[in-house]
Amino acid sequence: MSDVRPSAVVSQHVLLRQLLSDGAVRRSAHLLAAGVRAQALADAARAGIVIRAAPGAYHLPTSGTPSARLAIAVACVRSPRSTVCLLSAAWLCGLVDEAPVMAWLALPVGAHAPRQGDLLERLLRWSHPGAFEEGIVEDEVCGVPLRRTDAPRTIVDLVRYGRHFGGEAVGLQAGARYVRQGGDPALILQVADRLATPISTMRRLTSAVREWQGIPA
Repeated sequence: MSDVRPSAVVSQHVLLRQLLSDGAVRRSAHLLAAGVRAQALADAARAGIVIRAAPGAYHLPTSGTPSARLAIAVACVRSPRSTVCLLSAAWLCGLVDEAPVMAWLALPVGAHAPRQGDLLERLLRWSHPGAFEEGIVEDEVCGVPLRRTDAPRTIVDLVRYGRHFGGEAVGLQAGARYVRQGGDPALILQVADRLATPISTMRRLTSAVREWQGIPA
């Protein structure tokens, strides 16, 4: 028979909910340092009070956090070497209105990728020069530090990899929005050039930038 009093268990679960009430995905080390006992954390996960997002990382099942943000954070906890890209990065940058139903991530060729389980994510493998250096910024989503592509780089990638989601229209619309919001279209071409973007993609971006700038074809 357990010698843990029910009131003690309840207080541990209350503490756990408080620590995760901001919608964050937190490491077990953080939770334990804040006073949650390891056994209470394991019991809470078994009872569905918290969700074990990845080994040593937890969040509340209903935190009020938009599900797309939570999915991105969980995916990055599971794959800390990844970079948030394409539709997920576009949404975080405010280039598209609709949140993607899955997290879009890129990893270097040969980097370990976790088993997906019930996590919805789309994983790309990048090997071209500058793929993980050019136009990459640090950010934080649901308390999880991560790397993502910035707006100009995201537009380049959306056009370059449009085959993954029905064509280049999404990227061109994102680029037009970026310019309307005051973004510098020249940065898009600079990023594309530094990434040694394929000629066909470069031509399309150049044509689009001229159009956004109001330069006659």
